[in-house]
Amino acid sequence: MRAARIAVTLVIFGMLCCIGVYTLQYIPAFVVNQVLLQEEQGRALPKSVMEVLASQKGKPLFGDTKGELAKALSQEPLIDRFSISRKLPDKFSVKVALRPLEAILVVSEGDRVQKLMGLGGKNLYPIELADGTIYPDSVVRVVITPSYAAMIEDYGVDDGLVNVVRYLGSLEGNMSLITTVKYDNNSSNRLGRVVLQLASLHAEVCIREEVTPELLRKAIDVVASEERGQLHLDNEWTRYDVYASGIVRR
Repeated sequence: MRAARIAVTLVIFGMLCCIGVYTLQYIPAFVVNQVLLQEEQGRALPKSVMEVLASQKGKPLFGDTKGELAKALSQEPLIDRFSISRKLPDKFSVKVALRPLEAILVVSEGDRVQKLMGLGGKNLYPIELADGTIYPDSVVRVVITPSYAAMIEDYGVDDGLVNVVRYLGSLEGNMSLITTVKYDNNSSNRLGRVVLQLASLHAEVCIREEVTPELLRKAIDVVASEERGQLHLDNEWTRYDVYASGIVRR
């Protein structure tokens, strides 16, 4: 008998909770007026994420709103994780973390950038052109051709590209001089054809064969010492080829 009374009490309590939550959806005081946003490292967020958060204004704080917001954020390719909490009477607090990327692939034909893709391991993540600056310059940008981009989208990222990105990530010292990295996988060199552009020096460094990070750092130092202070025409670039045996100015 006692067990039956407890069961009935629980059922009634559950019904009252459901009625209460349902009723809260229609109380004007509990309507979203603001979304408090925090990115884990204080970075900007993709435009699409900001639009999702802005669209919550005017929706009920209770009911299905929180679940719908969670579903929308889980579908954003650049969001790694997030948490959502209600702040009575009219706010959502949203904490998010951007997905860590090893590189941003710049799909370009000539001077025209067609699209951007994030690379994490062997996974590709689409990035809107307008969101190209949300990741810091420490995330290397690698320029690839549209045909190569199509290949890795269809068949997966090859080990060559992964090796190049991790190789570039191991560089230190004067690597801040590198403004653009161009990669072409069609090469007998195990790294593929890698060209580093140093815009402030009007110089290009082409890695002609596999070299150690230490040797490449020394090569960049040589280029910097030779080209710094030199007068260059706008379209004049000096090319350097780096081999395991040394560096050659062309």
